[in-house]
Amino acid sequence: AFFVNQVRFDPTFNLQKSLDNGEFDPMKTVVLQKDPLTSFMEKDLPPPKYSIMRFTSMENEILIYLKNNTKGFLVLTDTYYPGWRVYVNGDEKKLFLANSVFRAVFLEEPVNKVRFVFQPLSFKIGSLVSFTTLSLLILFLIFSKQSKKKKRIKSAFDLS
Repeated sequence: AFFVNQVRFDPTFNLQKSLDNGEFDPMKTVVLQKDPLTSFMEKDLPPPKYSIMRFTSMENEILIYLKNNTKGFLVLTDTYYPGWRVYVNGDEKKLFLANSVFRAVFLEEPVNKVRFVFQPLSFKIGSLVSFTTLSLLILFLIFSKQSKKKKRIKSAFDLS
């Protein structure tokens, strides 16, 4: 993970080509596919100074404590994938596709607790389907057992 305070917007950006011809330094600039933050970024910001005080990576979560001297983007150099969410100081923020392949989040505060959590929609749908199936199976077993019990009672009293 690293922090930058220069941003460029280019929907046709090609990371490999830009690195090959030397026109791009990923440690200074982040390139976003869309332009939602032009109003947040100021011109002539001081060079960023930052320190990552803590970095914890778990199976579906990454936690970063960061101090920074200016507004900018925290770039996480693992692959962007739908389903990741990001929380800054407890509030959910927009996660950006950075440099065509990475994840980034815009930070304004000088001290930040940044939490990336993997919560894909497919997992939620799968959980809902599994819970519904299990519930229906339990209901079926309960009603099936009650039906057998009623048949036994009825046959016990049937004299014919």
